[in-house]
Amino acid sequence: MALRDRHGTYLSPIGSKAVLKSRSSTVTRDELFSLEDSLPQASFIAALNNKYVSVKQGVDVTANQDEIGDNETFQLEYDWSAHRWGLRTTQDHYWCLSTGGGIQATGNRRSADALFELVWHGDGSVSFRANNGKLLGTKRSGHLFATSEGVEDITKFFFYLINRPILVLKCEQGFVGYRAPGNTKLECNKAMYETILVERGEKGLVYFKGHNGKYWRIDAEGVAVDADGPVDGFYLELRDPTRISIR
Repeated sequence: MALRDRHGTYLSPIGSKAVLKSRSSTVTRDELFSLEDSLPQASFIAALNNKYVSVKQGVDVTANQDEIGDNETFQLEYDWSAHRWGLRTTQDHYWCLSTGGGIQATGNRRSADALFELVWHGDGSVSFRANNGKLLGTKRSGHLFATSEGVEDITKFFFYLINRPILVLKCEQGFVGYRAPGNTKLECNKAMYETILVERGEKGLVYFKGHNGKYWRIDAEGVAVDADGPVDGFYLELRDPTRISIR
């Protein structure tokens, strides 16, 4: 596809840094773009110290940052054959199990040591199981090591889905939408979708807001979009690249 601005000129990369500008009036190979799937990108907070997992300090994967930036954002790439995830940094490296059980951003996606199983828990947290069968735990220094046998506080992390600020939800019966015009009750059997705004809360919680400016609220009959503020929080859990669970 080619991208044209309101003046009729097409977008293309310019110079050695490939800065995007619209200046050409014709479409050549330089003005062509292809669409790709937008893979999930996430940040993780260690339950032990409430710090974001980061690679800011180098190759060591460490929970030691207070804010989310590029070094605290990881792309999750699913391996369909292994049913596990690769976690890719903005420097194009993957989390990898190293000698001694440490986790470093030095991995190759084709390596089994660069794939992790996501283990979701009832309290909204998630654990990572490495290729050695051990869970990733957070040391007092913040460094991650795959040396834990069972689930405990040091192996728990809270998950934020970073690059989905707006959701459209669909199940086998149809899209999530309002029961009827003027009705705030949600159903999942609609031919047309409703957009859902996602707001981050504390420790992995998210709040959902409808286009009417109201928040999701749980009642005896299901979910209504009529709350003035964020009263009911939810956890998102990745199941595979196309499916999520909402707790």
